[in-house]
Amino acid sequence: MACRNAVRAIFWALALLTTAPAWCEHSGQLPAHGQLYYLIRAIASLIVVIALILLTYYVLQRLRLPSTVAHGDGPLELLQVLPLSAGRFVYLVALGSHVYIIAWSQEGCTLIGRVRRTEMDDDPDDS
Repeated sequence: MACRNAVRAIFWALALLTTAPAWCEHSGQLPAHGQLYYLIRAIASLIVVIALILLTYYVLQRLRLPSTVAHGDGPLELLQVLPLSAGRFVYLVALGSHVYIIAWSQEGCTLIGRVRRTEMDDDPDDS
């Protein structure tokens, strides 16, 4: 119901704005109205623009397209993220038979090391 009322309000605002726009080139063709008339039309124009922005936002929220980020579909696997401080992280990323240790900060990322996955699975407490 609210959506129908919003569409109706937009329709009527557009109907009011289409008759002799205040911003046309030849001001001599404009009907002789007072300043209040043009102020009301400017406010109505602003309301229509805001309503169109809100309507576009509402439609885009309803459509909400699926994310393009792949979740576990490829050979790359994020094993763990360790936050060190604000804006600094260490990532363990598995790719094939290796695990890469990557440091990331706002300045950039650095490869710290590479370990075989079989070495990561060995538990030192078993010896």
